[in-house]
Amino acid sequence: TMKKQVILSATLLVGLLACGTDKTAVKTAEKEVFAIHDEVMPLTMRTFPALQKQLDARSTALDSMKSAGALSQVQLGEEREQIARIRRQLSLADSSMNAWMEGYNSDTLEKIGTNEALRYLEQEKQTMTAVKQRTNTALTDAKAYLKE
Repeated sequence: TMKKQVILSATLLVGLLACGTDKTAVKTAEKEVFAIHDEVMPLTMRTFPALQKQLDARSTALDSMKSAGALSQVQLGEEREQIARIRRQLSLADSSMNAWMEGYNSDTLEKIGTNEALRYLEQEKQTMTAVKQRTNTALTDAKAYLKE
């Protein structure tokens, strides 16, 4: 019976340690997801609105250039098309960040098993990585256009 108690205690201890390790793995995976989020969020919150203002200013300047005869109707149309394309990119990147934030559910992690939680977080990491790529592309394109 003493031997059974020792084995039972050792089994319980291993079980608790494994559970702790599982929780650590889940927390680590969640931190990886949020590291990407924390990198992208300031761009959509602060940088994007500043770029939108610059695009508005560029758009206004185009009207003045057209009025002054420094820009043809075709050039004006091309510029407007480019501005519209960049605005869409910025908007889609921002929307994808908002959609991710609305869809992410950390409460789920407490209710599901470790393997399921790790799979969920891997999917969320892939989604967040796609949001980051979309954001960086929009940012690069907007900055390149505004430098022209």
